[in-house]
Amino acid sequence: MKYKSQVLTIRKIPYDFIDVATDETANMYMKRKNLGVTTELPPIFVDGEYKGLFAQFEEAVEFD
Repeated sequence: MKYKSQVLTIRKIPYDFIDVATDETANMYMKRKNLGVTTELPPIFVDGEYKGLFAQFEEAVEFD
């Protein structure tokens, strides 16, 4: 989690980490918003819209 936080902070991307393992409401929101595409974690949401997984973001950052 620390690495993910560092990447977002260095890039000056505002974020909130939400623990869906302990927050059932957040877990249900995640499942509803990603349209059942995946249960892989961590997903990325922008303004409430599912954008993909952190791994995809991380890959894009590597090529930036």
